[in-house]
Amino acid sequence: MALFGKTIGGAETSGATYSPEKANKFFEHARTAHDTQNFEYAIQHWCNGLRQDPRLKPGFDGLYLSVRGFSESPLGKKGLSKETIRAISGKADADRFVLALVEWMFKLTDVSLALYAADAAGKCGAGEVGGVVADQAFKLLKTPGAKVRKDSFLKLSDSYTKLGMHDRALTCAEEALKLDPSDGELAAKIRSLAAAATMMKGGYEQAGESGGFRNMIRDAAKQQQAREGDQVSKTEETLDRMVADAEADYATRPTDQFAIGKVVDRLLERVKGGDEQRAFEILMKGYKDTQQIRFRLKAGEIKVRQNKRKLKELARAVEENPDDPTVRGVFETMGRELVEEEIAEIKLKVEAYPTDVVPKFELSKLYFAIEQYEPAIALLQEIKGDPKHRAHVLNMLGQCFARISFLPEAVSIFREASEVRDMSPDLQLEVRYNLMLALRQQAEGEGDLAAAEESYKIASSIAIQQINYKDIRKQREEIGRLVQQFKNK
Repeated sequence: MALFGKTIGGAETSGATYSPEKANKFFEHARTAHDTQNFEYAIQHWCNGLRQDPRLKPGFDGLYLSVRGFSESPLGKKGLSKETIRAISGKADADRFVLALVEWMFKLTDVSLALYAADAAGKCGAGEVGGVVADQAFKLLKTPGAKVRKDSFLKLSDSYTKLGMHDRALTCAEEALKLDPSDGELAAKIRSLAAAATMMKGGYEQAGESGGFRNMIRDAAKQQQAREGDQVSKTEETLDRMVADAEADYATRPTDQFAIGKVVDRLLERVKGGDEQRAFEILMKGYKDTQQIRFRLKAGEIKVRQNKRKLKELARAVEENPDDPTVRGVFETMGRELVEEEIAEIKLKVEAYPTDVVPKFELSKLYFAIEQYEPAIALLQEIKGDPKHRAHVLNMLGQCFARISFLPEAVSIFREASEVRDMSPDLQLEVRYNLMLALRQQAEGEGDLAAAEESYKIASSIAIQQINYKDIRKQREEIGRLVQQFKNK
């Protein structure tokens, strides 16, 4: 209910007017910037769009993805530039909310930033987006071990009230009362909030308006769709309905990127009959219509996945007919073609996202699998400075050098990999095993006793840690004999 000002998205505001049309224009620029890995520029456009209309969930979702992408990039360590902060700042309530939103998204576990963003959301009438922020703040306050005060719940209760979410405002007030049961004034406030929540649930505030009860019915249908979309395990009937809804939406706006993405996701979630092929065709048409490379890449992933299933069926046929040269020949030919197809697809991804480490690492693994070690080495050397993937990259790089008999280089790289912090235990074991193999090869090739002794020492330590790891028993015995041979000479 808004006696003064204008109600926007169920929230009471100070008369702010928003423009979804202007916001969506900024969002289009943001999506383009995000797709080209220009995350900071994307953040600026998402923010400028949300300043035009902070209620729009697509803008909130897009901003979150771009902030995450920026945080994981090399530039993320320095944070947003002063120029970007200046560009997204302003004096209006929506401006303050957007800036608070960005600050919180960079530190999602900071409850004070979440509360500040929720408060700003209430002041500007951020509707559904404000509700999402406030809900996250509530989760942080309820985290086991969190140090919370009554004032924190009261502040969040006020934010929910401004957003028109009286039932959640009531819950927060009740949490505050648990922390201070003697607060009589708060108890009275809770009774008032309970009455407001009851009115909202009953739809009494809208009943006197034109179409009040019809709006309630429509809202109930929308809520049902949202609940179904959020369910982890969906019934076949629910999936069919969700696909039908997404197809209907796509039919009305076949060049809209979000409509394309939604119908593809629903089809791939259901995967009934020709759903996968239908998704592939929609993606290819979407790429043709919008030139958004992500649609082409996702279509390629579907095609590779389909061909892998065919190859798996052929593998079973080879097992059933091991002496049939025709079946084996078809299997080997298709296997080579599949690797070439996958390499071509990942090359497209590397070209589209040249600063992304993951596609380059995936491409290097494919080159390694088909024994093209030099292009694999070139890619791995290019990305070995990335701290997030450094251990995996160095481990693969060492194996490549070992395969081309650059053994001193391989040993050096495995040593470097073993010094990387925060490695998983499995990867640590693999790096040590590979270092052991490289030292053994070096010892055998050069008659190097020191290398053989170090290799044996590593083999022994792995056996002590995990006796059944790969062929470690055999390696330990053979390297032990090698050491003895060198000593006898």
